[in-house]
Amino acid sequence: MLLFLGGCVWVMVSRDVAVRAADGLSIRFNLSIFNDLIQQAFLLFFLLWGFATLRWIFNQSSAPYGNKQLTGIRDANALPTRATSKEEWLRGAAVGWGMVLAALLPMVLDGSLHPEFNFSLNNLGLTLVSVVTLAVLTLTFEVTFRGFLFVEFLQATSPVFATIFFSFFIAAVGVFRPGATVFGLLNEFLFGILLCTCYLRTRALWIGWGLHFAWNAVLAVLFGLPLTGDASYSNIVFTSISGPQWVTGGSYGPDAALLTTAVLLLSMVVVLRVTRSYAWEYTYVAPVPGGYPMEPAPAAGHEAAPAPLVQILGSAPATPVAAPSDAPSPPEIPSSQP
Repeated sequence: MLLFLGGCVWVMVSRDVAVRAADGLSIRFNLSIFNDLIQQAFLLFFLLWGFATLRWIFNQSSAPYGNKQLTGIRDANALPTRATSKEEWLRGAAVGWGMVLAALLPMVLDGSLHPEFNFSLNNLGLTLVSVVTLAVLTLTFEVTFRGFLFVEFLQATSPVFATIFFSFFIAAVGVFRPGATVFGLLNEFLFGILLCTCYLRTRALWIGWGLHFAWNAVLAVLFGLPLTGDASYSNIVFTSISGPQWVTGGSYGPDAALLTTAVLLLSMVVVLRVTRSYAWEYTYVAPVPGGYPMEPAPAAGHEAAPAPLVQILGSAPATPVAAPSDAPSPPEIPSSQP
């Protein structure tokens, strides 16, 4: 719990420093279009190194119970290096892509989406910046709320309580976003549970990061829709929405639509299915045999006597022994014939 509280303080300090550093660089070098990207990059850098340092300090101070070894930056932030890292990220991205299509398909068929296109070289460059910014932003978000802090809080409490606590906290933060609705807060809560499940099933952030990035990038960049009330990531495609707010999400975007709630509930089943092999490989703990030994030890001082050797048949027939010459002759048997 002390590590969790220390991590929370470090997040607040890192965010303030990252904002100041990004603003300074943007003003000094006229990089206003890269301000969000620079800010998220600074924040991600501070969080990765800060969390790893906290873990190292804990290992040093917990001796002899700790191993006093420097924990790697990736391991301390739930980004382990393993053979399936790329595959996990791609699977998460595929699930996120499918979630967006499932949430928007009824709106497309109903004619609720009205896209407009503005292709230009400048907008193409801004689109690339938006994609990179979303990639860094979603990774920073996952490292913050599903990485070090979630792991430490999980160890101090329980998986169920930690998942509900973090999901509720993220949903509560969404109250202050413009255009937030009841369905928007509910979907934020369910989305948090979904991403926490991705970590619990794999003990890593690869699937959660891929899913989170694909959802944001496809929704905001490809379809040009607001992302939790923020439409600044749409540069080539600009889409307006018509219809009831509980169906389309209104100005908050599809994150506040009732159909998205159903998609999130269904996606939890999909995530459990997709992560089945990873859960077996990375979270399975073999049972340790317990109880008492079933073979009793021999009594003290007791030594088993060796078994006697019994010869059933000799290897060669015995040689007949001749009778001695002075031995008496056997008596003659009288004949019954005359």
